[in-house]
Amino acid sequence: MQHTPDKTAVFNRSWDAYKVGFEGRFPRIPTFPNSGGLHTYWIGNDKLNQLTKSGRYGAFKFEGESLHTGKWHEAVYRSFVVENETNNYLMHVGEYLRGDAGDALRYHNNSMFTTYDRDNDDDHHSNLNCARYTGVGFWYKHCNRLGLMRYYIWHGIHKKPLVIRRSMMHLLCTS
Repeated sequence: MQHTPDKTAVFNRSWDAYKVGFEGRFPRIPTFPNSGGLHTYWIGNDKLNQLTKSGRYGAFKFEGESLHTGKWHEAVYRSFVVENETNNYLMHVGEYLRGDAGDALRYHNNSMFTTYDRDNDDDHHSNLNCARYTGVGFWYKHCNRLGLMRYYIWHGIHKKPLVIRRSMMHLLCTS
């Protein structure tokens, strides 16, 4: 569904790009010696809608590597559904099942997808477009609570937010 190899990945894409999905390899960047040839991927919101509405791929798993410790953390949810474009890819996430990353995604339950050119986030008190502010399209309720595709902040069970160096999101088969 999503793969972010490191913070050099570019996820500041348009609504149309997130709609159909994208992928790319990035050249080696001198300040990030391990970045050469890394693969970035977003499955596409239309495809997410198709897969999740069928019910077969309903569960969801987030995996992220800590920027500070290098340890991988996970969070698994019972269900994950993305509505169609007419509903701005409204996201519904179910019960948090397990994982040492904690439950950060449920905070954004029932949020619409936002990109820099389509502001659907719920952050009305600040009048910010969260995607423009963070440089990443996502389902935002408030801009600073979660961002998985740049400097990834995961507000879970840790006293401080978990800062993620790289991440992956997966749909899991439920039938």
